[in-house]
Amino acid sequence: MLGKTVSYMDPVARVVVIVSQPEFPFPQFKVDHVTNPTLEFLAGATVKFTFINRVMGFSHSFEITKTPPPYPMFPKVQPPLAGTALSPPPKSDESAYAQFTWHPAAGHYYYICAIPGHAEMGMYGEIIVK
Repeated sequence: MLGKTVSYMDPVARVVVIVSQPEFPFPQFKVDHVTNPTLEFLAGATVKFTFINRVMGFSHSFEITKTPPPYPMFPKVQPPLAGTALSPPPKSDESAYAQFTWHPAAGHYYYICAIPGHAEMGMYGEIIVK
């Protein structure tokens, strides 16, 4: 379920990725209010991700891989190229945060939630690095 494109054409990109409630029909990533967007970056850019999980009681991850969809119940993207690995489940009225920096080479990548079943149900998006 790939969404619209969100482009970051500066040598330093700051990207905020949010998973928020309600999670129906299924959890999705939001970037700049776009669901599961295709992200575009410049090769060699410094990409600073902030991943925010606002889903009380549930863990999510934000991992970057070269493995394209479709994804099985247990996606095999080990080791991920970059990412959070796992966010802790937020408690009542809290959010879980993770940050990481990525310096991508040109190519096609994908971001996924590696929690079993999540990417399979559409919790992923494409990354194009030019």
